[in-house]
Amino acid sequence: MHKTYYYSRPYPTAIVCLLVILPALLFMLMVLNVGVGGSPEENILLLLLYTPVAAMVVAPLLWLVNTLSVRIRIDENGIEIRSMIRKTTLGWGDIAEVSRKAYFSGTFPSYGPPRDLEIITSRKKRIKIFYFIRSVDVADGEESIEEVEARIRNKGAGSNLVQR
Repeated sequence: MHKTYYYSRPYPTAIVCLLVILPALLFMLMVLNVGVGGSPEENILLLLLYTPVAAMVVAPLLWLVNTLSVRIRIDENGIEIRSMIRKTTLGWGDIAEVSRKAYFSGTFPSYGPPRDLEIITSRKKRIKIFYFIRSVDVADGEESIEEVEARIRNKGAGSNLVQR
């Protein structure tokens, strides 16, 4: 039997919008109120000013769309991770290590222990699974990162799975 997981939408969307996109858009609005320069030199300088600000808006939006498009499928054969950019398939024998890391969950003392998962393959490739993952097919409540970790550890127990 297989299980499919996705990242819950409100959490990363709110963080990305509040911390990155909203300040960049406000800055662009402030600069637009100044107006467009009259001479070609002023227009070139404004373009140089807008380019990094536009990158501050576009890069997090692409990351957000890619993160929200991720689907993780766990079945008896292994793990399949699909996103907008790529598809990764891991057999249970390919998983060398599973550990908890603080990629998105933070490490400041008030945040508590790390809650994100890191899977290291036998080829030393690192795969990150953020803690705000949810199950698609759970009717009586949502599965969380703990269930995903338990499922990976139970299925991967036949291999030499290292736990940190």
